[in-house]
Amino acid sequence: MLNLFDSDAPSLSPQQIAANFRTLGWVGMSMQLLLGAIPLLVLIGFLFFGPNRQAGSPFSLGTVLAVTCVGLLLLSVYWCFRYTQLGQDIADPNFRPPRSLVNRDLRIGLLVNLGSVISAVAIAFWQTTNLTFRLLSQPPASTTIARSQTDTVITSGARITASNLIMLQATIHTIAAGIVGILIALWLLALMRQRSR
Repeated sequence: MLNLFDSDAPSLSPQQIAANFRTLGWVGMSMQLLLGAIPLLVLIGFLFFGPNRQAGSPFSLGTVLAVTCVGLLLLSVYWCFRYTQLGQDIADPNFRPPRSLVNRDLRIGLLVNLGSVISAVAIAFWQTTNLTFRLLSQPPASTTIARSQTDTVITSGARITASNLIMLQATIHTIAAGIVGILIALWLLALMRQRSR
C-alpha cells in the first residue's frame, strides 16, 4: 500500500513500480481522453463553424488560450501513454532507465498538466466574467428582442445561449482532465520515492 507520509514504508521493487506505471498510465490516458473529447469537439466546432469564422477573424485571445489549453491536454494524454512505456522499460533490467530520467519525465508530465489547468482556469475566468457582465448590463426584468430569419422574437433577460454553457462545460472538463494528470504524476513520483535502492 502506498503511504505518502510514512518515511519507513517498505520499498517497492522495480516490477511493482513498473506495474503501477503501466496501470496508472492507461487509467490516466483513458480518463483524459474521455474528459478531453468534449473540449476538443467544442474547439473544432468553434473554429470551423463559430460566429467569428463568418466575421473573418477566428482568432482572439480566448481562442488562442483555448487552442493552447487543448494542445496541452493532448500532450498530457500522450504523456500518460509515455508512462506506460516507462513502465515497460522499468520492468526490463536491460532497458531500465535511470531514476533521474524517470523523475524528469514525471516532472514534465506534472508541468504539462499544471499548464493545462492554469490555462483552462484562465478561460473559465474569462467566460464567467463575460457572462456576468452580459447579465449585469441588462436592467432588471428586461426583455431582449432578437430577429430571426422569419420573424422577431421577444425573450426575457440577456442573450446567453446554449453554446455559452457548452463552452463553459468544456472548460470544466479540461480542468478535470488536467487534475487527473496531476494526481497520476504525483502518485508516480511518490512511488519513485519508495523504489528500492
